[in-house]
Formats: sequence, C-alpha cells, structure tokens
Amino acid sequence: MKKTIIALFMLASFVAPAFSMEPAVSRSQFTTAVANREPSDNLSHINRSEFGDRLFYFSELSNMQGTSVRHVWHVNDNQVFERRINPTSPRFRYNTSISNAHFNAGDTVRVDVMGDDDRIFTSDSLEIR
Repeated sequence: MKKTIIALFMLASFVAPAFSMEPAVSRSQFTTAVANREPSDNLSHINRSEFGDRLFYFSELSNMQGTSVRHVWHVNDNQVFERRINPTSPRFRYNTSISNAHFNAGDTVRVDVMGDDDRIFTSDSLEIR
C-alpha cells in the first residue's frame, strides 16, 4: 500500500505541470505569413529581400482569458507598434504584423508579449539581414 501511494505521488508530480492553469505563452514565433491561425514558417533570421510587405509575429496564449495581452514591437530597441487583445478562450492564437518599411538590413526586430501589469511573458528577436 505504501509503495502504491508513493508511486501515485511521483506520477502526479510529473503529470501536474503539464496541466498548469497559469497564464503562459505556449508558442511564439516570427513568420512570413499566417494561414488558418497557424504560422507558415519559423524564422530565426531573414534576408530583407526574401519576404513580402509584412513581417508577422504569432503567439498561442494559454489560460489568459479575461485579461489583456499586448504584442509590443521594437526595432533596434525603439517601440514601433503595439496591439492589445483580450483573449476569450483558454487556448487563444493571435498574430500581429508590421510593414517592412519599419526596418532595414542590419536591424534587430523584437516582440514582447506583455500582460496588464507589464509582465513580459515572452520576448523574441529576429535579425534582419
């Protein structure tokens, strides 16, 4: 009996984190397009000449319903765009984009995913070549 209780406790300690109800960003990435609420690719860098008029940032938000979340875009540490959203479900996919007129080769683009209290849930950067 004691071994069974210990085994169940150990199993619960591994399974419980997978079902966390804490607000989180479960996926985030730069992409050249979003179709059917999914990113078309995952960029770590990009040549400015290799994509169209817009650069997209995709995020999947978990357990953030009832709050306000922002995508805050920066180019070389200067804020260029901000969009606020109010997620309506426990799993909420969201994307924003900026025109390529905001950056040039050699620039670094960063997006912060921020909560109501200015908490940064995640931050991703992309080098423009």
